[in-house]
Amino acid sequence: MDTGSQEVNCNSCTLDVQCLNRLVPGEQDFEVANKVMVTYLKGEILCKVGGFPSGVKTVLEGFVKVFVEGPGHRNIIMKILSPGEFLGLASICGCVTYSYTATALNECLVCSIER
Repeated sequence: MDTGSQEVNCNSCTLDVQCLNRLVPGEQDFEVANKVMVTYLKGEILCKVGGFPSGVKTVLEGFVKVFVEGPGHRNIIMKILSPGEFLGLASICGCVTYSYTATALNECLVCSIER
């Protein structure tokens, strides 16, 4: 997998993301125009608690750890995201900042859809 970002061809995506399949043509055009695929290496941060969400991310390949920092700087794992799962859905509802941090557990390909 190459690092960095790449152009997105939604027609060749092999993931069956139900909510995206239900978009009407105008919404599909907006989605395609406002997304990019990004490769994150193991340990890289996808989002950080207190940061401003720019949109929604979908894991295409790899695994992402979602956690909060607990007492003694210990990570409390909330969820491990696998391909097809979303990160940042609260940004659609107007959430101002992330309430968690997410890092790549291995090399991950993520589709970011900007708001």
